[in-house]
Amino acid sequence: MDTVETKLGHLRNTLSSMDNLAVAFSGGIDSSLILRVASDLPEIRVMALMAVSELVSQHESSEAERIAESLEVPFRKVSVQVMENDAFVENSKERCYLCKRMIFERLLEAARKENLDILVDGTNLDDLGEDRPGLRALEELGVRSPLAEIRISKTDVREMARRLNMENVERPENTCLATRIPRGQMITLEKLQRIDDAESFLRSLGVQQLRVRDHEDLARIEVLPDQFEIILNNANAIAIRFRELGFRFITLDLEGFRSGSLG
Repeated sequence: MDTVETKLGHLRNTLSSMDNLAVAFSGGIDSSLILRVASDLPEIRVMALMAVSELVSQHESSEAERIAESLEVPFRKVSVQVMENDAFVENSKERCYLCKRMIFERLLEAARKENLDILVDGTNLDDLGEDRPGLRALEELGVRSPLAEIRISKTDVREMARRLNMENVERPENTCLATRIPRGQMITLEKLQRIDDAESFLRSLGVQQLRVRDHEDLARIEVLPDQFEIILNNANAIAIRFRELGFRFITLDLEGFRSGSLG
């Protein structure tokens, strides 16, 4: 079985063959690991490119920029107007594919303008076993996924990040704001904004891993079971704030936080 150091060596060797490298950076642990390892290789030039759209919360954008700065890697935000795509707004099964296609087309354009030859993302081995339509867009556009290529799993990523003493190794996973809206329900700027505002409010109370699912009039709060108490102790304040945001009904999901609960 490969040791953590062996896997880090494989990743270093893979990245060292990419002279001018752009990393599609989200601030998550997968792309952060790639950025960290690449930044330690003096023989390559690397830049972090973050797609910023209506689907990315201000919290996520600020955190990603801070992490890139801490690694002393050049960082650039790339604006993507996802909501201009009517097919995406309809929120069909192709939503993720359409979004990824638009985002990575813009990132590739930005990379070319910076004279960066290769664009990589943080897809890991475990992601390949999931139903992720967005992966098709990466294949079509020639975006490379070095973690998946050398069969590095999510567990491997966290072990490698711990070995490198990376600060965001335990950072909660996040997804785009559109994943909070059930398929078939129209995606609007108003919904995305109120989801972002609602989640920001819950974070201000000390909640960490969370989702606010937007079911039109109803907000369904998902948090880890050990954080139910925070929600219940602040129920009145949460109800007031969520009603200000336009929700009529506010619920706590007793099954707790889980990725992909809307399918």
